[in-house]
Amino acid sequence: TALILAGAAIAMQVGLLWITVSYPLVAVWLLTGLLLAARAVRRRLARPGTVPAGPGVLSVETVDAPAAAERPGTPREIEIVASRPPEQLEPAAFDVFLSHNSLDKPRVIEIATLLRDRGLAPWLDIWELAPGRDWQAELETVIRTVRSSAVFVGGDGLGPWEIPELRASLSECVRRGLPVIPVLLPGAAKRPELPLFLTQFTWVDLRLGVTREGLDRLEWGVTGVKPAGMRAA
Repeated sequence: TALILAGAAIAMQVGLLWITVSYPLVAVWLLTGLLLAARAVRRRLARPGTVPAGPGVLSVETVDAPAAAERPGTPREIEIVASRPPEQLEPAAFDVFLSHNSLDKPRVIEIATLLRDRGLAPWLDIWELAPGRDWQAELETVIRTVRSSAVFVGGDGLGPWEIPELRASLSECVRRGLPVIPVLLPGAAKRPELPLFLTQFTWVDLRLGVTREGLDRLEWGVTGVKPAGMRAA
């Protein structure tokens, strides 16, 4: 720019040369501006740190080999997590997932209603599954995001869909520390046959009825905080 202005000043002193010299000066000035703009665009595109995200995919962080060695998660794993639908990454809306045998549904509905009266947000299939929707995908989403899972065991044992729900809950227990609470319903055997991994968790015994004490223990397992009545006792 300084050189162009100096050239223009000299041309003005000469007088007649100004008309002849002005055209190439303007051309050089415009060319310089285009080159600077192209350089700025190249620098922006070459900036490290992120790559453009495709449709439905979140921005993916690029990780070099030394950085990947210092922290868990390879670039491939980061890409898989980032490409999940946004709704699967939102905070949990429910406090406890109620996994149960359909034969025990009346009793589970009673317990879910009592938990809701205590200010908790239980997830119960007949309350939350909308007709005409992919209910299996809905179950996967809620188990992945719910804050705890209660597995009810009655006199008829685990239901056919309760077993895969239990396995998914145990997987989330390992992945993110999801509390898994076995709940023995009225009619359950004195020594119920529970899956091996489920026996490792402290259960809630409601075999003598849905009592306040039993609900207090269930609430404690869901929230991690003892209800006031239990602390007083």
